[in-house]
Amino acid sequence: MLTAVGATALGPNVLGVLSATSSRGAGRVLGVDSSDPMLERARQLAAAGGAGNVSCELVDAAVHPFELASFDVAISRFGMMFFADPELAFANIRRAIRL
Repeated sequence: MLTAVGATALGPNVLGVLSATSSRGAGRVLGVDSSDPMLERARQLAAAGGAGNVSCELVDAAVHPFELASFDVAISRFGMMFFADPELAFANIRRAIRL
């Protein structure tokens, strides 16, 4: 079972919300995006799905101080096109994934 999921460019990220609801609240999902409207939509989807273990934050994935090795998996479906420096963003996200 996944205990921690990170999702970038969250918007209405169905994968992140489904991860949260399928873990039945046993894990946690952190969704990050640079757009308040997308984060609000993600919060609405999480609430509608009863996913109380989802938190959403307005951050820049390239420089956000994600906790080291804090996620089992990171999901980024469309984030790359929004990152000013994709290599830096994915290197930062990689730091947060447990090996």
